[in-house]
Amino acid sequence: MKKKICTLLIATSIFCTACGAAPADVSATSEPATAETAASESVDTTAPEDMTAAVESLNETIQAEIDSIASNYSPQETTKSLKTLCEYLESSDLVSGERIEMAGEMIGAISGVKYTDCNVEIYEYDTDSDKYKNLVSTGKVMLEGFNVDITPSAIHNQYVLICDDAPNKDALIDAFNSLD
Repeated sequence: MKKKICTLLIATSIFCTACGAAPADVSATSEPATAETAASESVDTTAPEDMTAAVESLNETIQAEIDSIASNYSPQETTKSLKTLCEYLESSDLVSGERIEMAGEMIGAISGVKYTDCNVEIYEYDTDSDKYKNLVSTGKVMLEGFNVDITPSAIHNQYVLICDDAPNKDALIDAFNSLD
């Protein structure tokens, strides 16, 4: 009986020691730790609740900054010519979803619209504006306040199409570029 208890105690003590060992101690085949691997293998002692709170706080700060920038811009009324273009694309079943007026001035446009269901945005520019000339020469436009470059899918006359995530991107660009 004493042998069984001693064997059980020894086995339990070995098991507990093995469970508490760091991975580098357990594996005899692991490579020696370098400064890079030691830093990457360090244990994060931050509690998950603390990290969640920190991420939520950061997200709130970012959203507040976005709201602050966006509050300076409001959607312009869609121009008659842009409405006509939108109606053509809608009747051709190339765009779908709710048409929302966008704050086109955030990218230097006169006006703009976005279709919610198909990830399509269309903007109308003043072709004499510096923003339009820069867009044509560089192939991208800066989103004001966010320092983010936007690359249009197509530019045709005064219109700019952004549809990289649209399911029918190629057909949409072909129709867009064939407009008179």
